Amino acid sequence: QILTTTIDRVGARAGSILIAEEERDSLYFRSAKGDASEALTSMRLKTGQGIAGFVAMTGEIVRVERADD
Repeated sequence: QILTTTIDRVGARAGSILIAEEERDSLYFRSAKGDASEALTSMRLKTGQGIAGFVAMTGEIVRVERADD
């Protein structure tokens, strides 16, 4: 419900919540909503990989118009 509310409030078409696993230096998708959500929930990212990995590494907030660009 947190993810759905956040997506609605910011006017996004999709979103995700990732959990950091520091011992593996990776992130996993805890929840995802949008077109590719089913595929994302089985993925892991390395810290620093992609938008979410960048956010995890730097702590900076990032908003993009198109995540696939």
